[in-house]
Amino acid sequence: MPPNSLFFLTVAMSLMFIASLSFASEVARSYQKKSHKLHQLKEQIKDLSSDIENRKSAFDKLTQRLRQSEITIGKTAHTLTKIKLHITKTTQQLDRLTRANQQQKLTLSQQKNILSQQLNAWFIMDNKTPLKMLFNQEDPAHSGRISQYYTLFNQAILKTITQLDIAQKKHNKQRHLIQEKTQTLETLLAETLLQQKQLSRQQTIQQQARQKLKSTVKKKTQRLDILKKDVANLENLLSTLPPQKPITSKKPFSSLKGKLKWPINGTVQPLKKRHRLHKNGLFITANPGTKVFSTASGSVVFADWLRGYGLLIIIDHGQGFMSLYGHNKTLLKNTGNAVNSNTAIALSGKTGGHSQAGLYFEIRQQAKPLKPQKWLTEKGH
Repeated sequence: MPPNSLFFLTVAMSLMFIASLSFASEVARSYQKKSHKLHQLKEQIKDLSSDIENRKSAFDKLTQRLRQSEITIGKTAHTLTKIKLHITKTTQQLDRLTRANQQQKLTLSQQKNILSQQLNAWFIMDNKTPLKMLFNQEDPAHSGRISQYYTLFNQAILKTITQLDIAQKKHNKQRHLIQEKTQTLETLLAETLLQQKQLSRQQTIQQQARQKLKSTVKKKTQRLDILKKDVANLENLLSTLPPQKPITSKKPFSSLKGKLKWPINGTVQPLKKRHRLHKNGLFITANPGTKVFSTASGSVVFADWLRGYGLLIIIDHGQGFMSLYGHNKTLLKNTGNAVNSNTAIALSGKTGGHSQAGLYFEIRQQAKPLKPQKWLTEKGH
C-alpha cells in the first residue's frame, strides 16, 4: 500500500475514533440529564400523591361533618314543624277561648242587667221588711207569700253575684294560661329559627369548602396523571441509552465535606417557610440578579427550565455527586460546559412560579438528597 494511502487511512481512522468518543460523551451527558429529570419527576409524583391523599382525607372528614350538619338541620326542621303545629293549635285554642270570653262577657252583661233589676226591686221593697209586713193589717197568707218571695229574691241576688265572680276568675285564669303558653312557644320558635339559620350558614360554608377541596383534588389528580405519563416516557427513553461513564476528578468530591463554599450571598429561609419541593435542600433568599457560584468543579449536565424549579443548573462532580441550583433569573452556563469551583454559573431570581427571589440549592449522591449544611463551610460565599 502506498505511504500516502496509509497516512490518509490512519487519519480517517483517528477522526472516526474521536467522533465516536464525542458521540459517546454526548450520549452519556444526555443519559445523565434524563436520569436526573426522571428522578425529579418521581419526587414530584411522590409529593403530589402524598398531598392528594392528605386532601382526600380532609375531604372525607369535611363530608362527614357536612353529613352531620345536614342530619342536624333535618332534625331542627322537624322540630320547627312541630313547634309551628303547636302554635297553630294554641292559636286555634286562643280563638275558641276568645269566642267563649265574648260569650261570657255577654252573659256577664245580662247578669249585670238582672242584678240591676233585682237591686231596683230591692230598693222598692226596702220599706216593706218582713217585720213591717207581719204587723200590718193585710191578709196573713198574702204577707207570708211576700216574705217567702223576699227570701228567695235575696238568695237569687247572692247566687248571681257568686256566678259573676266565678265567671270572672275563670276568664282571667284561662287568659293568663294561654298568654303564658303562647309566649313560651314564640320564644322556642325564635330560638329554633336562630339555630336553623346558624346551621344553614354553617352548611353553606362547609359545602363551599368541600367543593373547593374537591376541585383542588381533581386538579392535582390530573397533574399527577400527567407526571406519571412523563415518567413512563422518560423510562422508555432511558432504556434505549447506554449507561454513563463516571467523571474523574483530581480531588474527589467526597473529600470536600464541610469545605464547600456557599453558592450565593443571602439568608437561609427557615424550614417551616419552605415550599414542599424545597424540603431536600436550602432556599437562600437574595436580591434578583445576585451571582450564583458553583460550589466545586464539575460538568454541567442540565441547564434548562424544569417545572417547579424554574431555570435550573445541575453540575456533576463525579462519584455520583451532583449539585442543583434552581429558580435562577439567567443561566450563564450551558449543558456540557466544564466549571471550576467558585465559577459564576447563573443569576438568582424567582422563576418556576416561586414567590420570593433567591436560590434553591441541593446536593445529591446517587440521586439521594444530602444535607447541604454538612457540606458547606460555616461562612458564606
